[in-house]
Amino acid sequence: MTPVTEPILELSDATVVKDERRVLDGVNLTIREGDHTTIIGPNGAGKSILVSLLTLEQRPLAATNGTPPVRIFGRETGLDLVARQSFMERHFRLRSISPVGVRRHR
Repeated sequence: MTPVTEPILELSDATVVKDERRVLDGVNLTIREGDHTTIIGPNGAGKSILVSLLTLEQRPLAATNGTPPVRIFGRETGLDLVARQSFMERHFRLRSISPVGVRRHR
């Protein structure tokens, strides 16, 4: 049996609002080391917003229950823009982004 690893990326009830409209609402997602993840959906489904949330370019609404909506390597993501970009460049590479979906490259 394969041991369960700690999540690398974790969304917990994440919500993103743009122009007073919820473009992602209550999204939950866990990606563990070794996972291969593809995000697919029709135009306007929120794929790009989801990727920008995972790459820390978007910020979710604060959770009312105190749980951080986005955690990376078990840490909250309350970093400033320069620190977030530096962190993501050190730890992640996206293999491809297309209208069809996004895949993370290890």
